[in-house]
Amino acid sequence: MKTATGILAAIAAAGMISACGGSNSDSSREKAMEAAAAQHGINADVTLNEDGEVDQVVVSNGFGQAGKNLNLPVGFPDDIDLPDDWEIIGASAPMPGSHSLQLLSKDTAEEIVADLRTRMTAEGWSEAAFATPAPSMTQLNFEKDARMTNFNIIQNGETRAVQLLTMPKP
Repeated sequence: MKTATGILAAIAAAGMISACGGSNSDSSREKAMEAAAAQHGINADVTLNEDGEVDQVVVSNGFGQAGKNLNLPVGFPDDIDLPDDWEIIGASAPMPGSHSLQLLSKDTAEEIVADLRTRMTAEGWSEAAFATPAPSMTQLNFEKDARMTNFNIIQNGETRAVQLLTMPKP
């Protein structure tokens, strides 16, 4: 399995190639970025937007994905309603019946907590725990039936990193 450093190096290389321009063909630029990642042993799928900028990068490593603007993974629970403007940068299934997402949000921690409470309770989830273990971190946990979903919200410069883990209760 490739290390996170290797994955990040490939994404950085893809971004640098994109910034350099190169061919006028987005398809050939996407292929050049994917080839640069492949030189590091990384399977990447790059998509450019209509302005020729990197819109999506998906790096797969066998058990999950890392990248930019990822889609929700196949089988992600329909009753976990996430805001459309959150960017998915990591997704994995650490054990059967579970999903782990790494997301970015421009909202404040307070706005995220209020929004999650509204969305999750509307889907039938009950809040099980709330904590602020550090000034830059908030934890919010929900339960429904035999499942639990945990959110960690962490200050990340101008954004908040949101870590989500949903899984069967132990």
